[in-house]
Amino acid sequence: MDTPRKCGGCTACCYTTAVFSIQKDEFAACRHCTSGGCGIYKTKPQDCSDHSCMWLEGFGARSERPDRSRYVVSAAEVFDMGDVVTIHEMKTGASDSAPLATFVKKWAVRNRLPLWIIREHAGNTLFIPEEADLSGRTLQILRDMDDLTVRKYTVEIPGPASQ
Repeated sequence: MDTPRKCGGCTACCYTTAVFSIQKDEFAACRHCTSGGCGIYKTKPQDCSDHSCMWLEGFGARSERPDRSRYVVSAAEVFDMGDVVTIHEMKTGASDSAPLATFVKKWAVRNRLPLWIIREHAGNTLFIPEEADLSGRTLQILRDMDDLTVRKYTVEIPGPASQ
């Protein structure tokens, strides 16, 4: 892993991440985002502090910084689903063959974690381990979303041709 890293001019998570405490939706401009980064960085909401950008933590090449690669990789605890790896694509297909995203997809499978690919303009896909319990409240809510496809995986997550 390549550390330490700083956001610098990258504000991709400020755009892709929902921040409930300030009523900011996914894939929406944050009113506090400036050309130099977060305008309220020192007093930012806890939701923002809790966000975990895997690139910032040293995963992937420096060239894969989210604002350049057009996707953000993070991990979060999602209610009763536990840990979930997410890839927010700002450009549909940006993570299909990118080295960091490929590594993260394999890592999620190896660790039997759900992987949620969230696309700005092309629907979402949630890949869950074959043995996952689909009775949880969160999964039931997610399955009712119009733009979400839930797929179980056994050994590997399907590539772009089979999504």
